Amino acid sequence: MKISSAGRLLLLYPIISFTISSYAQPVHSRGADTLLKNSTFDTSIIFNNFRSLNEYKTDRKLHLDQEIKELERMGIDKKALRYISDSIHFLNASLEQVLLFKTLCRMNKSESALISFNQFLVPAKFLSTQRLLTLFKQFPAALRNSVTGQTLYAKLRGYQVDDQSPAGKSFYFGNTRFQQLSGSYVRADQVISREKYKYYLVLFSASWCGPCRFEQQQLMRNFGKIDTSLIKLISISIDAEKTAWSAALEKDPVGWPTYLLENGANSAFFKENVPGGAIPCNFLLNADGALVDKKPDVFTLLEKTRGMKR
Repeated sequence: MKISSAGRLLLLYPIISFTISSYAQPVHSRGADTLLKNSTFDTSIIFNNFRSLNEYKTDRKLHLDQEIKELERMGIDKKALRYISDSIHFLNASLEQVLLFKTLCRMNKSESALISFNQFLVPAKFLSTQRLLTLFKQFPAALRNSVTGQTLYAKLRGYQVDDQSPAGKSFYFGNTRFQQLSGSYVRADQVISREKYKYYLVLFSASWCGPCRFEQQQLMRNFGKIDTSLIKLISISIDAEKTAWSAALEKDPVGWPTYLLENGANSAFFKENVPGGAIPCNFLLNADGALVDKKPDVFTLLEKTRGMKR
């Protein structure tokens, strides 16, 4: 089942709305839809330049900060507020890419724009490789075929190959142990390779990570469409406390194995496999525990395995 970027956003919006009303009941009385409407980016707006776009983003972020502070004054639990704030920021990160792409499509495709494109936008990878290629093709043929244009195209083609190839040769296991809800421990390499599925999808998360939790709620809504004879899902929490992890599971149960990582974010397992430390972060492994791909978007990885039933 192929889910477009727009489709994923449509799925996320009601999940965040549900999150707001569930985790902070007084927010619901103020209107979860109003909070989302006034804090999330509106992708129907057209900007003629980056200055206008940046002013708009700053205004929306300021509004969200003010709303969160007001809710804090009302006595809403700070953990719930962080959950809400993280969720909206996560949604806005996807919406911001849409706005940036639309604005770039409207810019003048001049030689100076191509140079800036090559020097700043492409190395920073603010947009997906496919969107960068789409923008490149909008430049006149003379500029595309210039030395700068061909250098840029070669760079984009290299990104495209990287996107389609394994993210690395090996996945670090070491002597890592996972804790189960029962309190007992199991070795990481046994969890990954014991039953010999064709693929393992490893989902790093935490109870305090709003984006992680609504991503897993989204997965639960689609769990019946996943071919579980082909692919095994495994959630690994980096929570420092078992009580926080178990409480989150009680509130948002999942249909696949979930473990608490020994030493959490301080473990070699997490530091080696997630160098930047940012979650959600998802890994696709083969039956031998070798890394096939790594993406923040779990549905992109599922599409790659063809493990989604139509």
